[in-house]
Amino acid sequence: MGGGGFASHAIKTMKQNRTMLKKHRSKKSKRFSSSNHTEEKPAYKTVSPEKLKHIKARIKKEGDAVKRRDFIITVVVITIFTGLFFLWVL
Repeated sequence: MGGGGFASHAIKTMKQNRTMLKKHRSKKSKRFSSSNHTEEKPAYKTVSPEKLKHIKARIKKEGDAVKRRDFIITVVVITIFTGLFFLWVL
């Protein structure tokens, strides 16, 4: 039937953690309650539609180049391993 000590220790630890969390929240709310603290919304850059098309085209071109490079590397590696495998088997 044992195990009561483990359960009571877990309950005691949870109570201590809860009180520490409440203390932490109270300190945090005091720190940000000053009158100087105001939430500002982030300012985003605006881009013209033609510049946006240019940026999208550049990103797509770079992505295609990466895909092509990865495909070539994969084909070369598979070819090398296939050749080595057949040399090893023969």
